[in-house]
Amino acid sequence: MSLLELAALLAGSMLPVQAGINGRLGRDLANPVFATFVSFALGTMALLLYVAAARQKLPSGSTITNIPWWAWTGGILGAVYVTGVVWITPKIGVAAAMILVIVGQIVTSAALDHFGAFGLTAHPMNMGRMCGIALLIGGVLMVRKF
Repeated sequence: MSLLELAALLAGSMLPVQAGINGRLGRDLANPVFATFVSFALGTMALLLYVAAARQKLPSGSTITNIPWWAWTGGILGAVYVTGVVWITPKIGVAAAMILVIVGQIVTSAALDHFGAFGLTAHPMNMGRMCGIALLIGGVLMVRKF
């Protein structure tokens, strides 16, 4: 297993932990949107501390102005994702929430890959990918029904 694959697994392992923690925060605060705000505020503070400690170089103005408008929307999408997970996890549990998130990620990822969205390299849909998606959907049904 390569270091990149290990890093991806580690990053992925953080999602259910984050879902559980944020779900509890949302339940205790009785407000999933405020819980998401708290999560993002603390994450922003942690990143600011890292940027300051690592003395990260800021991008130039010309670099910033050449970035497409849609590339700035990732934080908004992240807020929608975290709010949804904060709201859903206490109601259906971490496992069910994460497997549904994973299926949503895989189906959307396959579509984005197929069309080479956002200027990325296209990876066309094939039978193996379609079978994998079908197996994931079967897994969702098993987790939710049994």
